[in-house]
Amino acid sequence: MYLGILSWNVRGLGRHEKVRAVRKTIWACKAGVILLQETKLDSQKVGVCKRLRGNRFGDYAFSPEIGSAGGLLSLWDASVFVEDNRIAQDRVIIILGTLVEAKLRIGVCNVYDPNDQSERTMFWSQLKALIDSLRVPIIMGGDFNAVRTWEEKLGTSVSGASMRTFDSFIIESNMVDLPLVGGKFTWMRGGSTFSASRIDRFLLSPVIVERWPNLGQFCLPRSLSDHSPILLKVDKGARGPQPFKYFDYWADESSYFELVSYTISSSSGLGVGALLKKVKAKSKEWVM
Repeated sequence: MYLGILSWNVRGLGRHEKVRAVRKTIWACKAGVILLQETKLDSQKVGVCKRLRGNRFGDYAFSPEIGSAGGLLSLWDASVFVEDNRIAQDRVIIILGTLVEAKLRIGVCNVYDPNDQSERTMFWSQLKALIDSLRVPIIMGGDFNAVRTWEEKLGTSVSGASMRTFDSFIIESNMVDLPLVGGKFTWMRGGSTFSASRIDRFLLSPVIVERWPNLGQFCLPRSLSDHSPILLKVDKGARGPQPFKYFDYWADESSYFELVSYTISSSSGLGVGALLKKVKAKSKEWVM
């Protein structure tokens, strides 16, 4: 089953050449859902959405530029995703609906995180509470204005506390951060002092990764923005064979605990390696 979602901090859609470049990228990547950050559009300029949509993207969700919240725009193809509800706030848009081909109800979250560390921490806390309340698998894409490790930045000053807080948000939200294919950094700035970082990404609920084992996030070439577009898509060559992953939340499921307990108790005589292989096979059956 195909899955394609594009996320891009476009740094404004006020100029005609920027709108043309963004539309060209949207159509070239063949994504069914588009998440744009920092559109710099207010309610008076929402007509730009029509030029981006063309005939393919039948609906959109819009959050205008308010102060440092640079504006968000989410577009989707109704033949790919059918919306049934939406949440639009200053820094987040969540569209709830069903992926048509997969027959799976999910939430697609478009985010633009604050630059200020204390504001980011509060935003992540509120965002976690919000997505937890939805009780659906989440695909979250956007500009998080944060990195997880020292390797994700070059020539920029980042505090260890900021990285730990972002990493904790991802772990506590039980989200999966797939490796980035096609580049190491998603934002770059030249000039006298070159700097770069990976502040744009997709975060996924484990159910999404399990459903699409060959899913990858790809860094596309930059054009009229200092951010690269990030494309989430299924690609058989993206990551190779999907390794088996155990997720902590499984332990909270009584049915899984009972399955593992029974498998171990009924496998006397097996060596450790054979026992682990059997538990892995049973776990895969349980997930499916």
